[in-house]
Amino acid sequence: MLTKIAPFLVAALTTLLSSAAWSGEQDATVIAKAKILYNQRVPAIPQLRAAAELGDPESQFYLAEALSQPLFTMSKEAYAWYEKSANQGDLYAMYRLAYQDDEVCEIMQNCIDSERAPSDWKKQLITTAEGKAKLGDGEAMSILYFITDDLTWLEKSAEAGDSNAQWLLASRYRDGRGFFIIPSNRKKAEERLLKLAAENGSPKAQIAYAGLLAERGDNEAGAKWYLAAVNQSYITALSSYAYMFELGGFYDFPKSPIKAYSFHLIVSSLETEDQLHVETEARLKSLAKHLSPQDLETAKSFADDWIKSHPPLSLYRMKLGL
Repeated sequence: MLTKIAPFLVAALTTLLSSAAWSGEQDATVIAKAKILYNQRVPAIPQLRAAAELGDPESQFYLAEALSQPLFTMSKEAYAWYEKSANQGDLYAMYRLAYQDDEVCEIMQNCIDSERAPSDWKKQLITTAEGKAKLGDGEAMSILYFITDDLTWLEKSAEAGDSNAQWLLASRYRDGRGFFIIPSNRKKAEERLLKLAAENGSPKAQIAYAGLLAERGDNEAGAKWYLAAVNQSYITALSSYAYMFELGGFYDFPKSPIKAYSFHLIVSSLETEDQLHVETEARLKSLAKHLSPQDLETAKSFADDWIKSHPPLSLYRMKLGL
């Protein structure tokens, strides 16, 4: 009897596992798509809500952030999603709950009467972050910097290899934070951190480091790092890259109206309604006046191929609005 039933059980189990795997792939796709749209600053509350409902804590945080914009007023729904994310250990969600800004909600008379006080969330945040920091978590160290404004935590995070911390610490040194016995060491430290962050994949650091190299006349090395940011589909880098081809001369890039049009097209593919989109559309109209129909077709074909062969466009948004 068992030998007759076993094949049916195997078939049923195989079908169940295949269905679960397919469902998991679908969930992962929903979550990934929502995060791509968030990092493009494309309005995506329905997509983020779908991802958040799947239980992904980062998507829950992003949804709460999107619901709180543009005045950063924490609605009941936003609070609920921050809470769900925080309860899964998301440090950034805990931070938002710990440092709620009551000023706007008091004016609008829509402050949330929550069961837990911000001070309770702050205690949990510090305890959780300190625990993770002891294990070498650079992101947790950065959170402790935001809590305490103690630059030592940011320096520890940078030493732990966190590229965002390395980029931010370089900015803080440039702004005069930190103490250096020998003043010239400040600039050296800033450059070292930018190089580390660029090597660790931060597109913001890559374009900053490229600019630093260009200032000293090393256009070849500067171009290498600028292109690293472009090839990561960093929107800011792409937009400036298009302007470089309009004018020519930057990092020794030659003037090329066709390439300029192509990269403006790539940026305009987001179809957002922000100032960047308005400016990009204006540049496209201006360039089109000087390009032939064949040139325009060449530019469009290049842009289409580029989009297909590179990561999705992104602003690489840093959490907590940095």
